[in-house]
Amino acid sequence: MSGADIAPLEAAAGRAGRRRVPLRVEVQVLRAVAVAGVVLNHLWPRVFHGGYIGVDVFFVISGYLISGQLLHELDSSRRIRITHFWARRARRLLPASMLVLAVSTVGTVLLIPKPMWQEVMREIVSSALYFQNWTLAHNATDYFRSAESPSPVTHYWSLSLEEQFYVGWPILALVAFTIGRVLRRPRWVVFAAFTAVATASYLVSIHMTRTDPHAAYFATQTRIWELAIGGMLAHFPVRRRLRTPVAAIGWVAILGSMCLLTSATPIPGALAMVPVLGTALVIWCGDGFPDLVPRFVRLARGVTMQLGRISYSLYLWHWPLIVLVPYVTGHALTNLEKGDVLLGSLGIAWISTALLEDRVRRAGWLNRGSSLRSLVPGAIAMAAVVALAMSFTQDVQSQVRQASTTVNAAADSHKQPCFGARAVANHCAGVHHLKYADSALLTTESYKDQLHNGHECMQGQHSAVVRACTFGTPASRATARIALVGDSHARHWSPALDALAMKHHWNVELMAKGSCPFNVAAVTTMRYPEDAPSCHQWVHSVMRRILADPTITTVVTSASSRRYLVQNVAPGNSRKALIGGFRSTWRELTAAGKSVVVIGDVPAMNHGDIPTCVARAKNRDDPCWVKASSALTPDPLLRAASAATSKRVSAINLDRFFCDEWRCHAVIGGVVAWADENHIIGYFARTLAPYINPVLSRAVAAHQTD
Repeated sequence: MSGADIAPLEAAAGRAGRRRVPLRVEVQVLRAVAVAGVVLNHLWPRVFHGGYIGVDVFFVISGYLISGQLLHELDSSRRIRITHFWARRARRLLPASMLVLAVSTVGTVLLIPKPMWQEVMREIVSSALYFQNWTLAHNATDYFRSAESPSPVTHYWSLSLEEQFYVGWPILALVAFTIGRVLRRPRWVVFAAFTAVATASYLVSIHMTRTDPHAAYFATQTRIWELAIGGMLAHFPVRRRLRTPVAAIGWVAILGSMCLLTSATPIPGALAMVPVLGTALVIWCGDGFPDLVPRFVRLARGVTMQLGRISYSLYLWHWPLIVLVPYVTGHALTNLEKGDVLLGSLGIAWISTALLEDRVRRAGWLNRGSSLRSLVPGAIAMAAVVALAMSFTQDVQSQVRQASTTVNAAADSHKQPCFGARAVANHCAGVHHLKYADSALLTTESYKDQLHNGHECMQGQHSAVVRACTFGTPASRATARIALVGDSHARHWSPALDALAMKHHWNVELMAKGSCPFNVAAVTTMRYPEDAPSCHQWVHSVMRRILADPTITTVVTSASSRRYLVQNVAPGNSRKALIGGFRSTWRELTAAGKSVVVIGDVPAMNHGDIPTCVARAKNRDDPCWVKASSALTPDPLLRAASAATSKRVSAINLDRFFCDEWRCHAVIGGVVAWADENHIIGYFARTLAPYINPVLSRAVAAHQTD
């Protein structure tokens, strides 16, 4: 989102002095089109599926205008007053930005369930300090599923990236200009520096978009080339000859991208060059836009200019409304409500621009004297937002620690026969009544399993390197060694196996990889198809490791088995191929004398984030249940186990602890059994250990008696 000044000095025109040039009409129209594309895409993604490239348009605009200001200052004074430049940026960006973050913080506390607070507050802090894009890149967030995210500040990723540009770009320009003066070619050296950054970043963007697409969407190094293209353009005067047809090509590139690109398009890779160059062509041609349209369309230019004027505030305000309003209504936005959100965003943006942005930007006492007059209040505002968010984070963390202590003590206590899965086995009354309400706070983000390294034992989707960790009794003293392998649905059984390992003096080696079952077939997922080769390589590496280790006698495996497909197999035959892949995998293990224990997949709840659902529910009696008929679809893991011919393959079906004849439950034995939308949480897994024990103990003992 462009945060460049509304009326920047245009260096390309070569004008000296302090006089501001009139508004660039094409820039305001570009802003209007860009923000309209982004907002409409966020509201109606299936209709305006390519509107997200409005962010790319904003990046080029910012790069052009900011570079133009810097070049003008270098040409006129041979220097850049960097602190003054940053002060201008602070006056332009921080007032509205920090206000929206403060409102989002309060809105989160008032409307969003507590299980989400820690993650949202973390994003608010990173947004206030302008490294939100790195937070999302680190989490490998899928931008096109961000409407499912509770965070009202996801959109700050682009503002963070631009702020990083504003910090580093003037330094680069000044250093390059200084070197250029020594070489007597200052402008050429600056242009060469901008070109080098653009080229390097573009190549990184192409590579990373192919190898790590979700992180690539947010990373600075994959996006900076778009701003650098604008910086390169600032070296050239506005085109006068044939500007109308050239501008037409630019508009076709922009609008065509908005119409043709989808969420599946690999952005910001090579294809991002189309809207980026289209934007550059429109800017290069100056006010060529009015010549391209009929007179009756030109009459709407005033409205378009106003939309461009409020584009920064509109970008800031629209997303928090999209995220927070459904918590008020209690349901997903209808089309009518989306229209109301759009109108509300426009109204708030106009008020914010007129009463806050413009007044602060034009305040005489801020524009006169030391740049500290702007930088110090800006720093104070940022610190205040961070402190506000952190205060709520600390409050929730305190409750999380208390809840974790309580439920873990209950899970490990033999005096709690009606806690967790034990309540089902003991036929307790009120099995699905939420007794421990704070257990909804213990999500995948806030609850760490009591194991060595916890989540760090999981290998990511993009790497084929085998990452392993062990727990239970040390291998040197263990009575048996067990391998626990598979995807994250194998990993979530590790607390149960840890409890059994400590009891029986076993040593367990966990090898798990996200979205990758232990299956020798060419398995893939609809969400991460690009990771299929990595998964296949990882499976074979794990297989070689297990077969080469004679001390590992038993392999325990599980998977989110209902979610996988097999490549190059028709969808109707994919499940059969998946089952065949599991059987082939286990056949290799049993042929080597290993025992295989298969734990069936947990029910497919399909209820979104379950702790959040429970926290939002007004009723504590069996909240967030789903129909057993939809959650207990045939499990390929159990089908493969039942078809196995080797007696060394055994299966464990735990469905009865999650579901009865009609319902599958979110609350079991007084607590929330789930950590997110499809993984069970560690303390509940430990209560299932006694019901895993008989089959697993027989498998281990059978091998020991061979």
